[in-house]
Amino acid sequence: MKITHSGYKTGAATLLAAMLALALTGCAKHTAPSQNDPVNKEVDDLFANLGDPKTPAPGKEKLHYMTQVQAEIQRHLKDAATYSGQRCTLRITLAPDGLPIGVRTEGGDPALCRAAMKAVTDARLPKPPTPEIHNAFQIITLEFRPQ
Repeated sequence: MKITHSGYKTGAATLLAAMLALALTGCAKHTAPSQNDPVNKEVDDLFANLGDPKTPAPGKEKLHYMTQVQAEIQRHLKDAATYSGQRCTLRITLAPDGLPIGVRTEGGDPALCRAAMKAVTDARLPKPPTPEIHNAFQIITLEFRPQ
């Protein structure tokens, strides 16, 4: 079998041998990094928990908590379909136990905002799993846009 490329005709065996020689030559001069290298140790420490299923990624934990909060509020938003096409932005301040201690309208349709504020106050929001998660979500801005 012959391979034609850019006008040159080369046998497949010759091409394969040349590629193998180049690959081996490139590997011959490569040295493995030392395991005692401080830079490698720092990188290893950064990625140490990635494979540990018991340690959730910080972003994943935050996303999970925010999803729980949104689902609980949506569950209490009555007749959402009647507000289709409207929007409302609320600023919610959470206590460390997840209790909303402040809800303020930032703008939007007044009727939807009243319904959204009632949904927030009626909801039993979950307690943040860690103080770091509470700090990240101590003040939440949510935009309601029923479809």
